[in-house]
Amino acid sequence: MPHHQPSVAPPRIWLLPIASAVPRTWYDYLDAQERARADRFLNPADRSAFIAAHVMLRALLSSCGTRAPSDWTFTVDANGKPRIADDNARSFPSFNISHTAGLVAAIADPAGRAVGIDVEPSHRVIDPIMTPWVLSGEERKHFTRLDETAAGDELLQRWVLKEALAKATGQGLAMDVTRIEIIRLFPPAVFFEPDEVLGHADTWHLENWRAEGRHQVAVAVQCVQGSSPTLTKRMLSEDALSHLLHSYS
Repeated sequence: MPHHQPSVAPPRIWLLPIASAVPRTWYDYLDAQERARADRFLNPADRSAFIAAHVMLRALLSSCGTRAPSDWTFTVDANGKPRIADDNARSFPSFNISHTAGLVAAIADPAGRAVGIDVEPSHRVIDPIMTPWVLSGEERKHFTRLDETAAGDELLQRWVLKEALAKATGQGLAMDVTRIEIIRLFPPAVFFEPDEVLGHADTWHLENWRAEGRHQVAVAVQCVQGSSPTLTKRMLSEDALSHLLHSYS
């Protein structure tokens, strides 16, 4: 008789295009530490992106749980990765955020699996001089066969995939991503030697896509070996997020 796994709520991904300014009322949902960080930004666009990402995360967590958006409190683990500040933090959703010019993104997983997300403008050019710090040896051999345009596009796609994976582990930029080889971009597949941080390659579900043609998005979710969660994706507007913040409060 086949064994049926209990249903698990899928990870939720919210994306929000942003302009140079966001509604003033969003600031009120932040805690004192987030407000202090927001106030330190000198560039208004960077400040707006920070506020939007953190406010959207609060609404996303509220869509998974029972707290109002302004009631979530956060701390960081030993590696500096944010988590919910609660003695029973493992019973709450895991999460990650990313923001760049024109777009903010957040992922939350009600099942608490390790998750990471990264976004970059599709037109971003990563200096080829960075390839020894981004690409594996096999990937660098592959890149010698590409023309300049194709190489630039692939380098960006590989960068966001590896960054999402590194963020999911909690290592972030401290991880040596050259040990990770992207063996296929669509759908993404990776290879690396197993270790205590990354585990096994086949326990990671990766997705990448272009959001509205202007931003490259990548997501990493650690899951049971051989399983692939179905991600739910939602593109919000500022009005829609404001409505959600009000309805969850």
